[in-house]
Amino acid sequence: MSFVLLDLFPLFNNDGISWDHRLEDGDFDGEGGTYPAESLPPSNSLYESQGVPFLFPSKEDGALNNVALEGQRLALPAGCYRSLYLLGAADSGYFAEWLEVEEEGGGRRCCRLELSSWHGFEGARFGERPGLVCSGYHSGD
Repeated sequence: MSFVLLDLFPLFNNDGISWDHRLEDGDFDGEGGTYPAESLPPSNSLYESQGVPFLFPSKEDGALNNVALEGQRLALPAGCYRSLYLLGAADSGYFAEWLEVEEEGGGRRCCRLELSSWHGFEGARFGERPGLVCSGYHSGD
Protein backbone atom coordinates (compact mmCIF):
# COMPACT_ATOMS: atom_id res chain seq x y z
CA MET A 1 0.00 0.00 0.00
CA SER A 2 1.34 3.45 -0.81
CA PHE A 3 0.57 6.69 0.97
CA VAL A 4 0.59 10.35 -0.01
CA LEU A 5 1.76 12.51 2.89
CA LEU A 6 -0.04 15.83 3.13
CA ASP A 7 1.70 18.92 4.46
CA LEU A 8 -0.79 20.37 6.95
CA PHE A 9 1.70 22.89 8.34
CA PRO A 10 0.18 25.83 6.36
CA LEU A 11 -3.19 25.04 7.99
CA PHE A 12 -1.89 24.93 11.57
CA ASN A 13 -3.69 27.58 13.62
CA ASN A 14 -3.35 26.32 17.20
CA ASP A 15 -0.68 25.30 19.71
CA GLY A 16 -1.86 22.16 21.50
CA ILE A 17 1.45 20.91 22.95
CA SER A 18 3.41 21.98 26.02
CA TRP A 19 6.45 20.78 27.94
CA ASP A 20 6.30 19.84 31.62
CA HIS A 21 8.49 22.84 32.47
CA ARG A 22 6.25 25.29 30.57
CA LEU A 23 2.64 24.26 31.19
CA GLU A 24 1.23 27.66 30.23
CA ASP A 25 2.32 27.19 26.60
CA GLY A 26 -0.47 26.15 24.28
CA ASP A 27 -4.21 25.54 24.50
CA PHE A 28 -5.65 22.49 22.76
CA ASP A 29 -9.06 22.48 24.39
CA GLY A 30 -9.93 26.16 24.89
CA GLU A 31 -9.23 25.83 28.62
CA GLY A 32 -5.42 25.71 28.52
CA GLY A 33 -5.13 21.92 28.31
CA THR A 34 -2.37 20.50 26.12
CA TYR A 35 -0.69 17.29 25.08
CA PRO A 36 2.60 16.66 26.94
CA ALA A 37 5.53 17.14 24.55
CA GLU A 38 7.55 14.53 26.44
CA SER A 39 5.05 11.80 25.39
CA LEU A 40 5.00 12.70 21.70
CA PRO A 41 7.24 11.84 18.72
CA PRO A 42 10.18 14.13 17.91
CA SER A 43 9.42 17.51 16.34
CA ASN A 44 9.13 17.59 12.54
CA SER A 45 9.57 13.84 12.24
CA LEU A 46 8.01 11.05 10.24
CA TYR A 47 5.83 9.13 12.70
CA GLU A 48 4.24 5.78 11.87
CA SER A 49 1.11 4.46 13.55
CA GLN A 50 -0.38 1.09 12.65
CA GLY A 51 1.51 1.10 9.36
CA VAL A 52 0.36 4.61 8.37
CA PRO A 53 2.98 7.39 8.12
CA PHE A 54 2.31 10.92 9.40
CA LEU A 55 4.37 14.10 9.39
CA PHE A 56 4.56 15.08 13.06
CA PRO A 57 4.65 18.84 13.86
CA SER A 58 6.93 20.95 16.02
CA LYS A 59 6.61 20.66 19.79
CA GLU A 60 8.58 23.84 20.47
CA ASP A 61 7.13 26.55 22.71
CA GLY A 62 4.66 28.76 20.86
CA ALA A 63 4.71 26.67 17.67
CA LEU A 64 1.43 26.22 15.82
CA ASN A 65 1.16 22.43 15.65
CA ASN A 66 -2.44 21.42 15.01
CA VAL A 67 -5.52 22.42 13.07
CA ALA A 68 -8.56 23.72 14.91
CA LEU A 69 -11.28 23.10 12.32
CA GLU A 70 -12.77 26.35 11.07
CA GLY A 71 -13.94 25.47 7.57
CA GLN A 72 -10.47 25.28 6.04
CA ARG A 73 -9.94 23.86 2.58
CA LEU A 74 -7.39 21.11 2.06
CA ALA A 75 -6.23 20.53 -1.51
CA LEU A 76 -5.15 17.00 -2.36
CA PRO A 77 -2.80 16.09 -5.19
CA ALA A 78 -4.68 14.77 -8.22
CA GLY A 79 -5.31 11.07 -7.95
CA CYS A 80 -7.69 8.39 -6.77
CA TYR A 81 -7.79 7.71 -3.03
CA ARG A 82 -9.51 5.10 -0.89
CA SER A 83 -8.94 6.54 2.56
CA LEU A 84 -7.89 9.62 4.48
CA TYR A 85 -5.95 8.96 7.69
CA LEU A 86 -5.77 11.68 10.33
CA LEU A 87 -4.26 11.97 13.78
CA GLY A 88 -7.12 13.82 15.37
CA ALA A 89 -9.16 14.28 18.51
CA ALA A 90 -12.06 16.37 19.72
CA ASP A 91 -11.12 19.09 22.18
CA SER A 92 -13.97 18.21 24.54
CA GLY A 93 -16.61 15.52 24.38
CA TYR A 94 -16.72 14.38 20.78
CA PHE A 95 -16.80 15.88 17.30
CA ALA A 96 -18.98 14.72 14.41
CA GLU A 97 -19.41 16.81 11.27
CA TRP A 98 -19.77 16.32 7.55
CA LEU A 99 -16.82 16.98 5.29
CA GLU A 100 -17.43 17.93 1.70
CA VAL A 101 -15.11 16.27 -0.78
CA GLU A 102 -14.79 17.92 -4.17
CA GLU A 103 -13.72 15.41 -6.78
CA GLU A 104 -11.89 15.91 -10.05
CA GLY A 105 -14.39 16.91 -12.69
CA GLY A 106 -16.47 18.95 -10.24
CA GLY A 107 -18.34 16.18 -8.48
CA ARG A 108 -18.96 16.48 -4.74
CA ARG A 109 -19.73 14.01 -2.01
CA CYS A 110 -19.92 14.15 1.74
CA CYS A 111 -18.24 11.95 4.30
CA ARG A 112 -18.47 12.01 8.06
CA LEU A 113 -15.53 13.00 10.28
CA GLU A 114 -16.02 11.61 13.78
CA LEU A 115 -13.47 12.18 16.54
CA SER A 116 -13.60 11.10 20.17
CA SER A 117 -12.45 13.21 23.10
CA TRP A 118 -8.74 13.84 23.42
CA HIS A 119 -8.85 12.82 27.09
CA GLY A 120 -9.92 9.30 26.19
CA PHE A 121 -12.28 9.06 29.19
CA GLU A 122 -15.11 7.88 26.94
CA GLY A 123 -12.97 5.53 24.89
CA ALA A 124 -13.26 5.47 21.12
CA ARG A 125 -16.86 6.56 20.76
CA PHE A 126 -16.79 6.08 16.99
CA GLY A 127 -14.58 3.01 16.87
CA GLU A 128 -11.43 4.91 15.90
CA ARG A 129 -8.08 3.20 16.28
CA PRO A 130 -5.72 5.08 18.58
CA GLY A 131 -2.96 6.67 16.54
CA LEU A 132 -1.00 7.93 19.52
CA VAL A 133 -1.48 7.50 23.25
CA CYS A 134 0.04 9.80 25.86
CA SER A 135 0.61 8.99 29.51
CA GLY A 136 -1.59 11.93 30.50
CA TYR A 137 -2.28 15.52 29.57
CA HIS A 138 -1.53 18.98 30.90
CA SER A 139 -4.60 20.70 32.34
CA GLY A 140 -5.12 24.43 32.03
CA ASP A 141 -4.94 24.94 35.77
